[in-house]
Amino acid sequence: MTLYKLTDATGWTRQGESNALLWGEGVTHEATGEGSELCSSGVIHVYRSPRMATFMNPVHANIASPVLWEVDGEIVVDDGLKGGVKKATTLRRIDLPIIGIDERVEIAIRCAKLVYHDHAWNSWADSWLAGEDRTRGAAWEAAAKAAAIIAAVLDAAAARAASDAATAWEAAARAASYATASDAATAWEAMTWAESGWEAEAWAASAVGAAAKAAEWAANPTTSHQIHAIIDGQAT
Repeated sequence: MTLYKLTDATGWTRQGESNALLWGEGVTHEATGEGSELCSSGVIHVYRSPRMATFMNPVHANIASPVLWEVDGEIVVDDGLKGGVKKATTLRRIDLPIIGIDERVEIAIRCAKLVYHDHAWNSWADSWLAGEDRTRGAAWEAAAKAAAIIAAVLDAAAARAASDAATAWEAAARAASYATASDAATAWEAMTWAESGWEAEAWAASAVGAAAKAAEWAANPTTSHQIHAIIDGQAT
């Protein structure tokens, strides 16, 4: 099965850590641990598409200057956004897709729409997605409003899944702090979007992660497939 993996510019994952691995053309590594739980020594992380790897990087490996590899492996576990394999072989380097900030915000809003069905918010979101106002201020307003929705999703999720409550509450609080800033200019400055865009990229990935988690808790594989299609630019 063709999969995808990110490394740093020198081919390392988790360089400097005890579980660091050096990858290259034709290099194979096997997971050292038992079981098949993500984020454990039992699997090696991979992605199903180049765009998924790029889009989720800010909240997964968070590699500053990533290199994308085509990988051969068989997925044994998948949370809807990343997968895990027992053995992976990096075959060759490929071009990293470029996903701009505006596109990341659009992806996040479209994914939020899959799990949040408030009529007023969806009417507003549809207008923004239609391109009626794509000014800088409107772009932030879109992000702030969607962040508030994601906060609500995570808030509800925290009450339903005690094991994930701490993570959910932390993310909800962060999203809410963005959404409740006194005005768009203040919120924009707080998010440092204008300086680097990295925080915005991380926010968008977090928003999609929340939508995927909501779909998982609702046992809705159709939504998970729709999220993949949105990120890969194949949604209809």
